Amino acid sequence: MLRTKTGCLVCRRRRKKCDESKPRCERCIKSGRQCHWPSAEQHLDKRHRFRPHGSAHDPSWAGRYVYGDTAPCELPYTSPSHQQLIIARVFESDSEPRLLAHFVERLCPLLFLSTGHPAFQGDCISYGKELSVRFEAARTGVLACSALHLYSLTLDRRLKAVALNYYSATVSSVYRAFQSINTAACPNDFFTSCDGRYDALMLSIVSLYLYGHLTGESDYSQDIAQHVVGAMHLLRSRLALKGINRPFDWVIAESIFYQLFMLSVRYASDWTLRVDEEIWNEAFQCSIFPDSPPIANRPILGIPVSLCRFIARIARLCHGPLPHYIPEFVSLLQHEMRDWESWLLPLAFSDNSVSYNAVPIEPNPVDDTTVMYVLAASILLERFSTLPDGLSLETSFLSNFGSSRRREHALGLVRRLILDVRWTKNYLAAWPTMIIGTLVETEEDASLMKQDSDQRQIIAARGEGIFLNPRTLHPWQG
Repeated sequence: MLRTKTGCLVCRRRRKKCDESKPRCERCIKSGRQCHWPSAEQHLDKRHRFRPHGSAHDPSWAGRYVYGDTAPCELPYTSPSHQQLIIARVFESDSEPRLLAHFVERLCPLLFLSTGHPAFQGDCISYGKELSVRFEAARTGVLACSALHLYSLTLDRRLKAVALNYYSATVSSVYRAFQSINTAACPNDFFTSCDGRYDALMLSIVSLYLYGHLTGESDYSQDIAQHVVGAMHLLRSRLALKGINRPFDWVIAESIFYQLFMLSVRYASDWTLRVDEEIWNEAFQCSIFPDSPPIANRPILGIPVSLCRFIARIARLCHGPLPHYIPEFVSLLQHEMRDWESWLLPLAFSDNSVSYNAVPIEPNPVDDTTVMYVLAASILLERFSTLPDGLSLETSFLSNFGSSRRREHALGLVRRLILDVRWTKNYLAAWPTMIIGTLVETEEDASLMKQDSDQRQIIAARGEGIFLNPRTLHPWQG
């Protein structure tokens, strides 16, 4: 059955109307992009393609995930014993070694929190370089992100075209890899072998959703969600057969769960993005570095996993569908909220002093971010608990919150943290500042939140941070 959706793959990906001129359409010619066309197989209606089924803990089920609008392509593998001999041949373009160096030296460090154990970053960069030499999909994924990040610094449009080329190639390779897993006689071998195929595929998918974030374009939101769900399926199969015992595994898992957390908060009514608490517990039941502080074992996620789960439950409550036992559910959430507040939030505070209850916390931006997440969660829950009949939660953000300790505390914390460059570079701040931004009632508050957002964009433009822009709820942004 022919699909009604037509045009070249590049125009489809960019959601632009294509004039269907071959071999290159007019839009690709004008934009300097390479024009790729779907194969006959890709014109089949997606409704007739294989879809996930079976138990969530069935390893074979996890691989049955389809990437649409992509051309089949092999995931080449090269024996590691020949690694050094083929480096020059693998990187056929003179620019590719420079792009790989940029990824390692400039982009990768931005993806790790400074409070994480240094072995996480060191091991992942070293192993990532090895995978990008041995596997084409890993290489093109890394190069796509590197080229796009370099484009954001130089505004050289050729780099943007190169990045899109690498991105398209990576999507094709990932599609083919999933098809191979689906049809393999013994798919479990893929998840348990030590030949790097699983790791390379994971790195490829992480690169794909990182690319989507780096574009800063809302058009990639659905693509990001698709890639994250695919990575989650792979991780679920891996955990059913083999635990997490390497820094690389831990970083990949935290990256996936952070993305899933952000998506589950934004699209709480989409149950395909639901946070699977059982898998969370299974993934992070042991620390990689048990002798180090807990915060050193959270190189990507930063905040406690239990707090992520709690916020995801609040998000489901706020955005629906609402459970029939909602009064009891709200009561349980409020009780847990009081526990978090008594642990992290000050009992008494002023401009000159802040005292924390129960557990002393060493002051640093990541700990402050945890406090911000608790405050944001508390604001969400309070908004929902006092929501008038017939008023949506999002609409309530456009009305005044009123004077409260939470409001004063949240804005006061932003006012203090905005002076710390480490806070400005902290990508974890994107979600809580979005929620706290709904509290603005004065021009001074609006100016403060705009200053915080502007500083993050400036840091990103300098290549010193990554600017994540969640769906805006800020009245001060118009």
